[in-house]
Amino acid sequence: MSRGRMTITLMLAAVTIIAAVFISVFSARTADINAPEIVLPPEVSDNLSPGSNPGSEVTPAPEPVEITTENVLDLIAALERPVQYSAGYRVERFWENSGQTLLIDIWVLDGCQRIRICAEDGQPLEHYITNGDTTYLWNEGMAQYYKGATGEFSSDDNAQLPTYESIAEKGMEIIRCGYEPLESTPCMFVETANEKLGITEKWWVSLDTGLLFAAQTWENGVLILDRTCREVLTGVVDRTRFLLPDGNSVFDIN
Repeated sequence: MSRGRMTITLMLAAVTIIAAVFISVFSARTADINAPEIVLPPEVSDNLSPGSNPGSEVTPAPEPVEITTENVLDLIAALERPVQYSAGYRVERFWENSGQTLLIDIWVLDGCQRIRICAEDGQPLEHYITNGDTTYLWNEGMAQYYKGATGEFSSDDNAQLPTYESIAEKGMEIIRCGYEPLESTPCMFVETANEKLGITEKWWVSLDTGLLFAAQTWENGVLILDRTCREVLTGVVDRTRFLLPDGNSVFDIN
Protein backbone atom coordinates (compact mmCIF):
# COMPACT_ATOMS: atom_id res chain seq x y z
CA MET A 1 0.00 0.00 0.00
CA SER A 2 1.29 3.45 -0.86
CA ARG A 3 2.12 5.98 1.82
CA GLY A 4 -0.70 8.31 0.62
CA ARG A 5 -3.41 5.70 0.76
CA MET A 6 -2.23 4.56 4.23
CA THR A 7 -2.46 8.11 5.52
CA ILE A 8 -6.04 8.48 4.25
CA THR A 9 -7.00 5.14 5.85
CA LEU A 10 -5.58 6.18 9.23
CA MET A 11 -7.41 9.50 9.04
CA LEU A 12 -10.74 7.78 8.29
CA ALA A 13 -10.22 5.38 11.19
CA ALA A 14 -9.53 8.26 13.56
CA VAL A 15 -12.65 10.08 12.40
CA THR A 16 -14.67 6.92 12.89
CA ILE A 17 -13.36 6.47 16.44
CA ILE A 18 -14.05 10.10 17.33
CA ALA A 19 -17.59 9.87 15.92
CA ALA A 20 -18.24 6.71 17.89
CA VAL A 21 -17.07 8.31 21.09
CA PHE A 22 -19.21 11.42 20.39
CA ILE A 23 -22.32 9.31 19.70
CA SER A 24 -21.72 7.27 22.84
CA VAL A 25 -21.41 10.35 25.05
CA PHE A 26 -24.42 12.05 23.43
CA SER A 27 -26.56 8.92 23.84
CA ALA A 28 -25.59 8.64 27.51
CA ARG A 29 -26.56 12.26 28.18
CA THR A 30 -29.87 11.79 26.36
CA ALA A 31 -30.61 8.70 28.42
CA ASP A 32 -29.87 10.66 31.60
CA ILE A 33 -32.38 13.33 30.58
CA ASN A 34 -35.17 10.83 29.89
CA ALA A 35 -34.46 8.59 32.89
CA PRO A 36 -36.90 8.73 35.85
CA GLU A 37 -35.82 10.88 38.81
CA ILE A 38 -34.40 8.95 41.73
CA VAL A 39 -35.69 10.18 45.06
CA LEU A 40 -33.62 9.31 48.05
CA PRO A 41 -35.49 8.18 51.17
CA PRO A 42 -35.77 10.79 53.93
CA GLU A 43 -33.09 10.83 56.51
CA VAL A 44 -33.84 8.38 59.27
CA SER A 45 -34.56 10.17 62.52
CA ASP A 46 -32.88 9.09 65.70
CA ASN A 47 -36.37 9.08 67.31
CA LEU A 48 -37.60 6.23 65.12
CA SER A 49 -37.62 2.77 66.48
CA PRO A 50 -36.55 -0.28 64.44
CA GLY A 51 -39.27 -1.29 61.99
CA SER A 52 -40.81 2.19 61.79
CA ASN A 53 -41.68 3.78 58.46
CA PRO A 54 -38.94 6.37 57.84
CA GLY A 55 -41.35 8.58 55.91
CA SER A 56 -43.99 8.79 58.64
CA GLU A 57 -44.05 10.98 61.72
CA VAL A 58 -44.15 9.11 65.01
CA THR A 59 -46.34 10.65 67.70
CA PRO A 60 -45.99 9.05 71.11
CA ALA A 61 -49.22 8.11 72.91
CA PRO A 62 -50.20 10.70 75.54
CA GLU A 63 -49.47 9.73 79.06
CA PRO A 64 -52.59 9.35 81.24
CA VAL A 65 -53.00 12.06 83.83
CA GLU A 66 -52.27 10.77 87.29
CA ILE A 67 -55.16 11.28 89.68
CA THR A 68 -54.11 12.52 93.09
CA THR A 69 -55.90 13.94 96.11
CA GLU A 70 -54.55 17.33 95.07
CA ASN A 71 -55.91 17.39 91.50
CA VAL A 72 -58.95 15.09 91.64
CA LEU A 73 -61.39 17.95 92.27
CA ASP A 74 -60.08 19.83 89.23
CA LEU A 75 -60.39 16.70 87.11
CA ILE A 76 -63.95 16.15 88.30
CA ALA A 77 -64.80 19.79 87.52
CA ALA A 78 -63.51 19.24 83.98
CA LEU A 79 -66.05 16.45 83.36
CA GLU A 80 -69.22 17.51 81.54
CA ARG A 81 -72.58 15.82 81.71
CA PRO A 82 -74.32 15.29 78.35
CA VAL A 83 -76.89 17.96 77.49
CA GLN A 84 -79.30 15.21 76.41
CA TYR A 85 -79.48 11.68 77.79
CA SER A 86 -81.51 9.07 79.59
CA ALA A 87 -80.27 6.89 82.43
CA GLY A 88 -81.51 4.26 84.84
CA TYR A 89 -80.26 3.59 88.38
CA ARG A 90 -80.93 1.03 91.06
CA VAL A 91 -80.99 2.49 94.57
CA GLU A 92 -80.80 0.10 97.54
CA ARG A 93 -81.08 1.09 101.19
CA PHE A 94 -80.11 -1.32 103.93
CA TRP A 95 -81.28 -1.34 107.54
CA GLU A 96 -80.51 -3.78 110.29
CA ASN A 97 -83.33 -6.19 109.50
CA SER A 98 -84.81 -4.83 106.27
CA GLY A 99 -84.15 -2.78 103.20
CA GLN A 100 -85.69 -0.98 100.21
CA THR A 101 -84.98 -1.07 96.50
CA LEU A 102 -86.09 1.62 94.06
CA LEU A 103 -85.58 1.97 90.31
CA ILE A 104 -84.86 5.51 89.15
CA ASP A 105 -85.33 6.58 85.51
CA ILE A 106 -83.96 9.94 84.36
CA TRP A 107 -84.43 11.93 81.15
CA VAL A 108 -82.56 15.18 80.45
CA LEU A 109 -83.40 17.55 77.59
CA ASP A 110 -82.94 21.29 76.98
CA GLY A 111 -82.10 22.07 80.58
CA CYS A 112 -85.02 20.08 82.02
CA GLN A 113 -84.84 16.83 83.97
CA ARG A 114 -87.62 14.27 84.26
CA ILE A 115 -87.38 11.69 87.07
CA ARG A 116 -89.56 8.63 87.53
CA ILE A 117 -89.26 6.64 90.75
CA CYS A 118 -90.46 3.05 90.56
CA ALA A 119 -90.78 0.15 92.97
CA GLU A 120 -88.44 -2.82 92.58
CA ASP A 121 -91.01 -4.53 90.33
CA GLY A 122 -91.06 -1.51 87.98
CA GLN A 123 -94.38 -0.03 89.17
CA PRO A 124 -94.17 3.81 88.92
CA LEU A 125 -94.59 5.65 92.23
CA GLU A 126 -93.56 9.29 91.90
CA HIS A 127 -92.68 11.75 89.15
CA TYR A 128 -90.54 14.89 89.15
CA ILE A 129 -89.83 17.45 86.45
CA THR A 130 -87.33 20.21 87.17
CA ASN A 131 -86.40 23.02 84.81
CA GLY A 132 -83.87 24.57 87.14
CA ASP A 133 -85.99 27.14 88.97
CA THR A 134 -89.29 25.25 89.22
CA THR A 135 -90.07 21.67 90.24
CA TYR A 136 -93.26 19.77 89.41
CA LEU A 137 -94.17 16.74 91.52
CA TRP A 138 -97.04 14.24 91.39
CA ASN A 139 -97.78 10.67 92.41
CA GLU A 140 -98.57 7.99 89.87
CA GLY A 141 -102.22 8.07 88.78
CA MET A 142 -102.95 11.59 90.11
CA ALA A 143 -104.32 14.31 87.85
CA GLN A 144 -103.05 17.12 90.08
CA TYR A 145 -99.45 18.09 90.63
CA TYR A 146 -97.45 20.25 92.98
CA LYS A 147 -95.53 23.21 91.59
CA GLY A 148 -92.93 25.05 93.61
CA ALA A 149 -89.54 26.68 93.62
CA THR A 150 -86.67 24.26 93.35
CA GLY A 151 -84.56 26.17 95.85
CA GLU A 152 -81.46 24.33 97.01
CA PHE A 153 -83.07 20.91 96.47
CA SER A 154 -81.26 19.75 93.34
CA SER A 155 -82.48 17.37 90.67
CA ASP A 156 -79.92 14.86 91.94
CA ASP A 157 -81.67 15.01 95.32
CA ASN A 158 -84.97 14.23 93.60
CA ALA A 159 -83.33 11.21 92.00
CA GLN A 160 -81.85 10.15 95.37
CA LEU A 161 -78.39 10.34 93.84
CA PRO A 162 -75.37 12.17 95.23
CA THR A 163 -74.01 15.11 93.28
CA TYR A 164 -70.46 14.06 92.52
CA GLU A 165 -69.37 17.67 91.90
CA SER A 166 -69.73 18.26 95.66
CA ILE A 167 -67.55 15.31 96.71
CA ALA A 168 -65.37 17.41 99.01
CA GLU A 169 -68.26 19.15 100.78
CA LYS A 170 -69.90 18.31 104.11
CA GLY A 171 -66.60 17.77 105.88
CA MET A 172 -65.62 14.77 103.77
CA GLU A 173 -61.90 14.14 103.37
CA ILE A 174 -60.57 12.53 100.18
CA ILE A 175 -58.58 9.50 101.28
CA ARG A 176 -58.21 7.55 98.02
CA CYS A 177 -58.69 8.18 94.32
CA GLY A 178 -57.60 6.98 90.90
CA TYR A 179 -58.75 5.20 87.73
CA GLU A 180 -60.89 2.17 88.50
CA PRO A 181 -63.09 0.41 85.92
CA LEU A 182 -66.46 -0.84 87.10
CA GLU A 183 -68.31 -3.45 85.05
CA SER A 184 -65.92 -2.73 82.13
CA THR A 185 -66.76 0.99 82.29
CA PRO A 186 -63.70 3.25 82.73
CA CYS A 187 -64.31 5.36 85.82
CA MET A 188 -62.70 7.93 88.02
CA PHE A 189 -62.86 6.57 91.56
CA VAL A 190 -62.92 8.70 94.71
CA GLU A 191 -63.28 7.58 98.31
CA THR A 192 -64.15 10.12 100.99
CA ALA A 193 -64.55 9.79 104.74
CA ASN A 194 -65.90 11.66 107.75
CA GLU A 195 -64.19 10.14 110.76
CA LYS A 196 -66.39 11.97 113.28
CA LEU A 197 -69.56 10.45 111.83
CA GLY A 198 -67.98 7.15 110.85
CA ILE A 199 -69.21 7.66 107.27
CA THR A 200 -67.29 6.54 104.19
CA GLU A 201 -68.48 7.22 100.64
CA LYS A 202 -67.21 5.71 97.42
CA TRP A 203 -67.88 7.28 94.01
CA TRP A 204 -67.38 6.00 90.47
CA VAL A 205 -67.84 8.61 87.73
CA SER A 206 -67.91 7.36 84.13
CA LEU A 207 -65.17 8.81 81.95
CA ASP A 208 -67.25 7.96 78.87
CA THR A 209 -70.33 10.03 79.79
CA GLY A 210 -69.27 12.21 82.73
CA LEU A 211 -72.21 10.78 84.70
CA LEU A 212 -72.26 9.11 88.10
CA PHE A 213 -71.92 5.38 87.48
CA ALA A 214 -72.11 4.12 91.04
CA ALA A 215 -71.92 5.35 94.63
CA GLN A 216 -71.86 3.65 98.01
CA THR A 217 -72.33 4.95 101.54
CA TRP A 218 -70.80 3.01 104.44
CA GLU A 219 -71.42 3.61 108.15
CA ASN A 220 -68.89 2.16 110.56
CA GLY A 221 -67.87 -0.40 107.93
CA VAL A 222 -71.45 -1.43 107.03
CA LEU A 223 -72.97 -0.70 103.60
CA ILE A 224 -76.18 1.31 104.11
CA LEU A 225 -76.81 2.81 100.66
CA ASP A 226 -75.88 1.52 97.21
CA ARG A 227 -76.62 3.22 93.87
CA THR A 228 -75.67 1.53 90.62
CA CYS A 229 -76.27 2.55 87.01
CA ARG A 230 -78.49 0.19 85.04
CA GLU A 231 -78.07 1.89 81.68
CA VAL A 232 -77.16 5.20 80.04
CA LEU A 233 -78.35 6.31 76.60
CA THR A 234 -77.01 9.52 75.09
CA GLY A 235 -79.28 9.55 72.04
CA VAL A 236 -82.30 11.73 71.29
CA VAL A 237 -84.76 12.12 74.19
CA ASP A 238 -88.50 12.16 73.44
CA ARG A 239 -90.06 15.53 74.39
CA THR A 240 -93.28 13.79 75.42
CA ARG A 241 -91.40 12.60 78.51
CA PHE A 242 -91.90 16.12 79.85
CA LEU A 243 -95.71 16.18 79.83
CA LEU A 244 -97.51 17.02 83.09
CA PRO A 245 -100.58 15.04 84.22
CA ASP A 246 -102.86 17.66 82.61
CA GLY A 247 -101.22 17.11 79.22
CA ASN A 248 -99.23 20.35 79.15
CA SER A 249 -95.53 20.31 78.39
CA VAL A 250 -93.14 22.05 80.76
CA PHE A 251 -91.51 23.54 77.66
CA ASP A 252 -94.74 25.46 76.92
CA ILE A 253 -95.28 26.84 80.45
CA ASN A 254 -93.92 30.32 81.16
